[in-house]
Amino acid sequence: MEIRCNHCLQEYDRGYNTCPYCGFVNGGEAAELFYLKPGTILQERYAVGQVLGFGGFGIIYKARDNAEKRIIAIKEYYPSGLVTRIPGKNEVKLLSDNRTEEYQEGRKRFLDEARTMARFKNHPNIVSVINDFQENDTAYYVMEYLEGMSLSEYLKENTKLSVDSGVDLILSICDAVKTIHGAGILHRDISPDNIIIPPDFPSGAVKLIDFGAARFSPFEKDTLNRQIMKPGYS
Repeated sequence: MEIRCNHCLQEYDRGYNTCPYCGFVNGGEAAELFYLKPGTILQERYAVGQVLGFGGFGIIYKARDNAEKRIIAIKEYYPSGLVTRIPGKNEVKLLSDNRTEEYQEGRKRFLDEARTMARFKNHPNIVSVINDFQENDTAYYVMEYLEGMSLSEYLKENTKLSVDSGVDLILSICDAVKTIHGAGILHRDISPDNIIIPPDFPSGAVKLIDFGAARFSPFEKDTLNRQIMKPGYS
């Protein structure tokens, strides 16, 4: 009889006390108190696993879609400095009631990001967004799970790219940018950190990710009045 690890989501023999793949003991806590506990179920179908990344506005989890029986990724709206989570609870709580409007506007923009990305799910070089929903007093969106590593990580291990591989990579990202610009969207955060290299590169398709800094319309009002820049890449 096999069980599934709540952390790495691999199946293993029930006779083991810990997961032989990642060493996690089912029922164990998350790496950080404000992360959802591994094994948490969202929307009665998505089993949350380990955290893949955490930034200023969100947490990305590896997860399993139990309905479709496949591994996916889920991004949770979690603006650090604005919210908290009581250990053992799933709900997100505001740190200050006088920032409710700011939080709600950010959550709306987060969902706008998801629905904008979903428009490009058939593009081979843009990460596919599958679903979005609200739960636990916050918002989530479901993406395809990407194997591989960021271009920045890849270049640490492979200091040189062949000319052909480099040109193909750049043209693939340019095609993605052309597509989103054609829809009136500016990504504003294109860098090696946001380009995913697949394990079978260069034959596999590279992917542009993270539309968190995007401007979705030339008329969009930025309530935070931010100047979005990435040092070295703007």
